[in-house]
Amino acid sequence: MKIIVNSPLMRDKIIQAVDGYKKGDVEIKFISQQGISVTFEVIGLEGTAAIDLVKSIIKSQEFGKVLYFQVTA
Repeated sequence: MKIIVNSPLMRDKIIQAVDGYKKGDVEIKFISQQGISVTFEVIGLEGTAAIDLVKSIIKSQEFGKVLYFQVTA
């Protein structure tokens, strides 16, 4: 499932935090970056579960606590 993170700032840090995530049968891979959008492929989760996971990874980072971003499928 493709997930898009829209953020005007810190896109490189978002990619570092989310790309390569692996836990059990869930894996996240960076696909592309265009403008303020960063696209990831989430394997092993669908729908809101995948969106919630990406949000939680970003929010768990020091920069993510104050960063404005949006995650969509």
